[in-house]
Amino acid sequence: DCHSMPSVGVSRDEPRRPDIVIGDRYGTSCAPLLPDLVEEIMGSLGYSIGRNKPYAGGFITEHYGNPASGLHTVQIELNRAVYMDERRRERGPRFAQVAASIRMPSGVACTSLNSPMWRWKATFGSLSWKS
Repeated sequence: DCHSMPSVGVSRDEPRRPDIVIGDRYGTSCAPLLPDLVEEIMGSLGYSIGRNKPYAGGFITEHYGNPASGLHTVQIELNRAVYMDERRRERGPRFAQVAASIRMPSGVACTSLNSPMWRWKATFGSLSWKS
């Protein structure tokens, strides 16, 4: 489940938002390997990463994430300042690069999560994902 978020919050006390926030409803919507995989991939591409704050996941992660039944969901919030000029509502210079980057976790996850090793990791505990 992928969304964009404003680059700044409504509160002046809120710290700078990271480039990407990965929401797994505080570990209840998926096995730990899934958000770890997203964080590893996007972090290796130079994006700053946050977990569950300010967005832990919404309707999709709450209603469809059921790891005990084999249904794993994660929400990805992308900071708008990374790919657009928020004031003008126009694409920024990194738009194409970010669009390509944001597709990477889903491709790797589909390949990795269908492997027997994923099923073992999801059942017996999170291990570091490596290709």
